[in-house]
Amino acid sequence: QTAMRSHYNDQHNQPSTIGQAYRFLKIAAAEWLNNHPEKRTAKANALEETLTRYLEFAVIDLDEDEKPHIIFETLNARGEPLEQSDLIKNTIM
Repeated sequence: QTAMRSHYNDQHNQPSTIGQAYRFLKIAAAEWLNNHPEKRTAKANALEETLTRYLEFAVIDLDEDEKPHIIFETLNARGEPLEQSDLIKNTIM
């Protein structure tokens, strides 16, 4: 939730994995946009379209009595086969 807030601070103490991903994307996008300043507008439009049209997120808020591994297995039941590492993480959860 912190990374999604508009006032997210890059200096946030002990950022989560999502916070680290947000920071990486922010830095990578800025470097890419500034790489050729004369093309910045076209690049910004392409980035906006990519992020708003082709990138999808799913957020699932679980109650205390819900088991995350059951939700994970259910959501993935019709998706791609799980990698061995996914199965191990799921078992540990």
